[in-house]
Parts: sequence; C-alpha cells; structure tokens
Amino acid sequence: MPSLTGPHPVASNFRPLGPPAPPVPGTYADRVAELLRALGELTRLHPIAPSPTAPNPIANGPIVNGPGVNGPGVYVPGVSGPIPAGLEPLAEAFLRSEHAIVEIRDRLGAELRYENDRASALELVARQEPQDVVTDAILQMIVHQDPAASVVLFALDEAGLRLAACRGIPGQMAAALQADPPEADSPALAAAASGGKVVLTPSAAQLPNLDPFRQLLLAHGFRACAAWPAVCRDGQVLAILCLCLPLEGPPPDHARPLLEGAAHTAAIALESRRTYTELAYQAQHDTLTSLPNRLCFHDLTRQAVGSARRRAHRLALIRIDLDNFKHINDIFGHRGGDALLREVARRLRSAVRAADSVARMGGDEFAVLLHEVDGPDGAAQAARKLRALVAVPVLYQGLEISATGSVGVSLFPDHASDADSLLSRADAALDTARAHGRDCFHVFTPEASAGIHERITLEFQLRRALELNQFHLLYQPQFSASTRRITGVEALLRWNTPSAGLVPPDRFIPIAESLGVIVPIGRWALEQACRQAARWAALGHRLRMAVNVSAIQFARPDFTQTVLEVVGYTGIDPALLELELTESCLMCDPALVRSQMDALRAAGIRLSLDDFGTGYSSLSYLHHLPVDAIKIDRSFIRDLGTDSANARLVEAVVRLAQSLQLTVVAEGVENQCQLDVLSDLGCEYIQGFLFERPHTPESIEQLLSERR
Repeated sequence: MPSLTGPHPVASNFRPLGPPAPPVPGTYADRVAELLRALGELTRLHPIAPSPTAPNPIANGPIVNGPGVNGPGVYVPGVSGPIPAGLEPLAEAFLRSEHAIVEIRDRLGAELRYENDRASALELVARQEPQDVVTDAILQMIVHQDPAASVVLFALDEAGLRLAACRGIPGQMAAALQADPPEADSPALAAAASGGKVVLTPSAAQLPNLDPFRQLLLAHGFRACAAWPAVCRDGQVLAILCLCLPLEGPPPDHARPLLEGAAHTAAIALESRRTYTELAYQAQHDTLTSLPNRLCFHDLTRQAVGSARRRAHRLALIRIDLDNFKHINDIFGHRGGDALLREVARRLRSAVRAADSVARMGGDEFAVLLHEVDGPDGAAQAARKLRALVAVPVLYQGLEISATGSVGVSLFPDHASDADSLLSRADAALDTARAHGRDCFHVFTPEASAGIHERITLEFQLRRALELNQFHLLYQPQFSASTRRITGVEALLRWNTPSAGLVPPDRFIPIAESLGVIVPIGRWALEQACRQAARWAALGHRLRMAVNVSAIQFARPDFTQTVLEVVGYTGIDPALLELELTESCLMCDPALVRSQMDALRAAGIRLSLDDFGTGYSSLSYLHHLPVDAIKIDRSFIRDLGTDSANARLVEAVVRLAQSLQLTVVAEGVENQCQLDVLSDLGCEYIQGFLFERPHTPESIEQLLSERR
C-alpha cells in the first residue's frame, strides 16, 4: 500500500530485471493486450509443460526473475526448460506487463475503497448523523489508504478552531488539542484558515518558537505538517484537515488528491450541518424578533414543566397581547409596527433571567415563561412589571409609538398539571383581561376558563350554523301610538343550537362580528326579511320591514350593491324596507358612509338610526346624514313615569326629531305608564312587550287577520 507520509515504495514482490525497464505506454487495456501477445508468443514457441514442482503463479504471487527451473535466465512460471535464445525481450515484456497490471490492480482497489468510504461518509451526512460520527468517517477515508497516517480535522467557526476528529495521533496530543486547540492565526494554519490555501510546512522547526502548535508537533515526534482547507460553495473555510508527518519535507504527490478529496467531503458535511442548523433555527424562531416562535415555546414549556415537576418548583406562564396593534400599523405603517414589536421583544428578554424564556407567539402576542416563581403574588408582580415595560413609548422616526398590553397569567402546578393546560389557561386569563377593558392583567380562575371554553364552542358552532340552517327570524310588530294599528315589523335574528339551545343575540352577534361570519349571516337575514315582506304585500299587508345592519356589513364597499341585488330578486317594494344603522356603522370612512346612504335613499330605501342616545355624537349624525327615523333606546324608556329627568330627555329627543321632520320610534315599551308618557310627548310609533312579543311569520299573519 502506498504511504502518505513517505516516498512511494517499490512493491515487495517486484525486483526489476537488470536495469529498470521503461514503462509500457498505453492504457490498461493496451497493457493487457501486450501481456496476452507476449504470453501467446512464448507458449507458441516453447510449449508449457505443467510440473507439480513448478511454482503456481496464482498461489505464489507475481512473476519474479532469478534462478529457477528455467535456468539462470528469466523464470516464467509454467514454462519448462530454458527460454530459447532471442525470446528474452518477449519474456521481459511479459514481466513488465504483469507488474504493471499488479500495480494498476492495487491502485484501482485503493480507489474503490476510497470511493466506498466517501459514499459512506456522504450517506451519513444525508442521514444527518451526529457530526462526530461523520467526521470520523471522513478520516477513515484516509486511514484506509494508509493505516499509519496521522491526521487531524479542525472545525472553524466564529469562535475559532476546535478539534473535530483525529486519527493516528498520540492520546496526550489529542487531549491537548481538545483542551486547547491552536489559534486560527497559527503560522502553520493561518493561510488555510483565512485564504483557503493549502499550506505545506516542510519542517515544523521552521515555525516560530512561540507557536504552541509547533511545540506540540515536535514534542510528539512530528517534524512537518500540511494543511488542506475545507471550503464551502460561498468560499468560506469551514474546517482544516492537517496531516502530521514524521519526516521533514512535504507529503508525496500521490497523497494530495486523497487529502483534497477528504477536505472537500468535510466541507460538504459541515456545510450541510450548517444549513440544517440554520433551517432548524428558522423553523423554531421568529424572523422579526429572533425570539422562539410558538412551536419552539411549546417545546420549552413541556421541558420546563417536566423539570419543575421533578424539582417541585413553580412556573408562571405570562401571555401578553398588544392592545389595538392594528391602529398602530394603520398610523405608522408596518415598518413602525415592526419597530415596536422588535423593541417590545428586546425589553421582555432583558427583563427576565437567562433561564427564563420569551417567545413571540404570532402577530402582536408574546409569551414569557418564568422559572421558580413565588406563587401567585410573585407572578402578579412580574406581570405588572412586564406590562409597564410594554407601555413605555417607542421612538420611531422622531415620533412616539405608545402601546398598552393585556396580560394573562397561569401557574404550574396551581392551575395546570401539564404544559398544554398551562398554555390554554394562560390564554383564558388573557381573554379575560381583554374583556375587562384591556391594559390590565388577570390571573387564571376556573370561571374564566369556563367562559373561554363556552366562547370557543360557540365560535366552532357559529361557523357552520348558516350551513346547517340553524338561524331563523322572528318579527316584532311596531304600532302607531295614536291608532294602535300595526304599521311595520322589526326582523330579529335567532340562533337555535342543538347543544345549547337558543343563544341570545347579544351573545352570538359580537362573536359573529369578530369572526367575520356576520357578513353572510346578515345577507341571509336580509334576504329572508325581504322575501317575507314581499309575501305579506302580495297578501295585502304592506308592512314596513326593519332589518338591523352590522357595522362590519355597512363598512364593506359593496354593501349598497348587495342590498339592491337582494331587493331586486326578492321582489320587495324598496319603500317597505328600512335599514337600522347603529352609530358604530357611521364611524368609518365619512365619504363611504355618505355615498352608501345617498345611494340607498335614492333607491327608495328608508334609513333609521338605532339605539339613539347611547352614542356621543348622535346630534351631529342627525344634522349631517340622510336618516329618515330614530329609535330611542330602551334604556331611556325603562324609567319613564318614575324618573322626571328621563322624561325630559325623551321629550327633547322627540322635539328634535320633529324639528328635523324625522320619524320617532320608542323601543322597549312594557307598561301603560310608559305608553301614556310617550303619547303625551307626541311619539309616533311604539314597539315593545306591552303590545306584542316577537312572532313567527304565521303568527304575524294571524295577528293581522284578527286586527283587520
């Protein structure tokens, strides 16, 4: 086997015949052809006579020259007797070809072993085996070629060099390299580390005396070294393969391709490991803040719960949600919002201990996991501190971005016995904090958990309620205060679930709005109400149909077109349709609001302002926007007859509406006293339980027939 650390030896079974013969030119196939020609010529001129005493060329190795059964001349196995005169050149050609084939066979065998070793190492890389297993396999590529080789593989990163693997190195030297690897600027390695160049140091003695690597080489019997860089595709040096030589001088030329191939394989392995590590990091960390993401935080929480259970410690999980973050994005743009998120992440990370964890759970939500807290009081104190940090304004392009945070807290083992429960109960506490007006914190309670579970259940059911035909409309009559005749109805949406039964509108409407499903639900309600009004009109009952409109619906630019389409295909007379808008409907884009209302009025559809008196700018709406009627909120009607101040407010509203030529409808009339006061004040229309509760369409038809 050729040595990597000395001159190429002559094969022990090959002693040249006389002066060294020049190599036979040509390829491997040419040499085989020459061998067969020479052997054929020899055996033709001198027939082979097998002899039991003749050496077996297969059993005893290649042909050698020297005395034998053929005499003092050339010895050719299987050829009996001396070689005839004049055939010596053929015999020499035969021997040269045989020796060349042996040499080629050995070289091909070495190359095959090398390729097999390299394929094995690359397979380990593809399987993402541990790095020490891969680097050991890379050095095996070299050791299989020369078991006496002494090689060291140094990995190179931002921290410098570190020992990755070694073979053929004395144990004390390996331990020294492990504990104190050479510096990347060591004269023996600097060029390889910085410029990616092969470094051949013919003599370790030529290195500076103060170089620790030189002292280590000389102390363990090495007199020279050579360093091959492992360079990745972008030109960065990832490792250095160092061959330690027992003799002064460079390694033999035939060793260089082998060492270069091993260094290249090391570069592939280390670059693959680096890419895998980067991808794993990106999969578990938020790109904006570099904090762990939701997936990673779940794993950290599970590990922390296991550790806390073994050591009987408490954990506190704190969930933080920035309040009204959408408005910040709208005002300062997404770059401003990103700047706020990065700063909040930095503050949270700097406010906790190294053992604690901070994560961005997505959007504007963060989570903090605190180890070894002092019960609920300690968790509450930490929550207050973190909430105060969030509230400190952030300077962005000369402007201050102010944000507040809602905070939910849960504790292990007080509130949960496992990681998933701890996370869900912190979420429940956060939802409770949001429901209490935001910019506050809440520690988990079982009551909060029950409320969140109920909401989640309703959300799930509400998404399919329309598809499952679980909605229906009831109609509450509106009466003329003077004639007591039915003049119109208000369509009231009802949801009947198989599990929870009838769900109140004030419970499911806000959820439907938050989920966005209020738009298809609202359109369905409008279609049903319009069809019903058209049917009653066909029966001779021209009743005005009042339909409530969500602010989410009204803010859509296509709302007017949707209403006009429904009016068209249901056949309702537009004059019979009245859309009830709340003040929240009118608080979006003023130009959009005005254009929507003008288009609806132009189509003959009436508009009324619902829950009048509960907003802060109702009078300005009445003055500027084209409404036809106002509905006085039931909170003002409730105390009529017992509260003189309320009576004066209702009177002022009625007078104002009359001055603006608007129709007035009083909601929630439940007793005769309220009716008498409203009649005295001149209120035109009445709606409430005093007259009728909400009815099915069939009941309304029967009621109309009875009151003819």
